[in-house]
Amino acid sequence: MAELRNEELRIIFFNDKRDGILGETVISGTASEVSMHCKDLVRHAFSLDSSAILLAHNHPSGNPQPSTQDVHFTRSIVSVCKALEITVLDHIVIAAADTCSFREMGIM
Repeated sequence: MAELRNEELRIIFFNDKRDGILGETVISGTASEVSMHCKDLVRHAFSLDSSAILLAHNHPSGNPQPSTQDVHFTRSIVSVCKALEITVLDHIVIAAADTCSFREMGIM
């Protein structure tokens, strides 16, 4: 993902045993942003009977630090998913030379 010119949001959906059900690019954005509505993500998780998800998106700029929008989006997703009993395992930002884990940074 680090080599992509535009940001992409990819999600891996897991079942109750934490077996991967599906991994896919759910949306492509611009060179500096990608966005998705929480309801679309949750709808897709429900359609797969997924109980956990892992989010990942890239930063073509090369800087893996999450933007303010990244943090807001992630916190919104975590809140909505928690209420619906879907676990958000992590959100990882991938850049050319490094990655950043929201869980490790204490953002979620």
